[in-house]
Amino acid sequence: VDGQIFGTCGIAHDITELTEGTDLLTADILIEGEYIKDILPAGSKTPEGAKEMDMDGKTVMPGLIDAHVHLFFGRTNQLPGEVYTAASRAFDCIEYANYLLSIGITTVRDCGDDENYPASALRDAINKGKVKGPRLQCSGPLIMPPYQGVGTGGNMCNLYGNKEEMISKIRYNELAGADFVKLYGSGSMIMPGSNPHLSLLTEEEVRTAVEIAEMRDTYVAVHCHGTKACDQMFECGVRTIEHASFISEETLKKMDGRKDVGLVLTQAFLSDELLAADGYDEESLKRIYAVREKVHACVKKIKDYDIIVGMGTDYFLPSYKAEPRMEFKVRKRDLGFSDLDILKQATINNAKLMRWDDRIGTVKVGKFADLIAVKGNPAEDISVMYELPELIIKGGEVIN
Repeated sequence: VDGQIFGTCGIAHDITELTEGTDLLTADILIEGEYIKDILPAGSKTPEGAKEMDMDGKTVMPGLIDAHVHLFFGRTNQLPGEVYTAASRAFDCIEYANYLLSIGITTVRDCGDDENYPASALRDAINKGKVKGPRLQCSGPLIMPPYQGVGTGGNMCNLYGNKEEMISKIRYNELAGADFVKLYGSGSMIMPGSNPHLSLLTEEEVRTAVEIAEMRDTYVAVHCHGTKACDQMFECGVRTIEHASFISEETLKKMDGRKDVGLVLTQAFLSDELLAADGYDEESLKRIYAVREKVHACVKKIKDYDIIVGMGTDYFLPSYKAEPRMEFKVRKRDLGFSDLDILKQATINNAKLMRWDDRIGTVKVGKFADLIAVKGNPAEDISVMYELPELIIKGGEVIN
């Protein structure tokens, strides 16, 4: 059958929930076109005309998902002498997206675009087959009120002065191609003069944004560090709380067992490795070091509750290239998540939070054939994931 790939692979016992519909330790995965057509016992007869790929000794798992990226962050922000235009931002997005696909990230959620919507344009070009890249879900520029700690919001923020303007910004973002709503709910952790504990949105504003999103059959994600703001976002019905650096145990208890809300953590930016790669000034480093231990203490408590935890990064591209798997390392080394939990965060959990778990996130018949193969068993030793995949397939196409 032309276009089929019949791959014999190992499926680690502890990640069978990432291979829905089978309890097989090993299996043959049959791909036809963009989709997984069948999952069969290992050693099944190869269909006539199919190309066979031997994955002996490897674990085949769903393609990875990064649920918090800004694709126009293709260069370290505002380097001296750099020129930033609408056209150059588009090329930054292409470079960033291609890099992510090359390391096994087959789906990306862009959580704050340039004002000219280059990430949305790239998504459309990928979907039409004009260029190659990962699957993209895009928010458009994020929505926020003016705040001195962020200045004018740069080129990634749609600023509003009242609720009516906020509604207008959300609707025009959707008209320009936004897949979901991204709000800015607290101050920033990094920006000089910004207070991460400061809440920026009223309850009425958040609930209104949620109402508008639900009317359009989508959801709200919110940048949120502070304790009070995290609780406010949960109470107001947002889908994902991004960062959640100082989330309280009281809020975690409220979230326990809920499937309509989750957390997209971005913790590696606090690591010494990425702080060095990003080249922060001494003032910024002092500010980060002063809060890092408290952030880790708050986030470590998440493991005690049944909460959907996703994985994001929020890096500039040079940082990603310097440490492509730092988010995996930090979750194991500094936060103590189990190997299986980390794998789920980067696959099925992200898919659920993005409302795309009907098409990606697990190896299942009928889903997109977005797959990676890694040497060894990451469910027993997550350090397997620190190395780049030996095989990457997106939509049935072998990437490398």
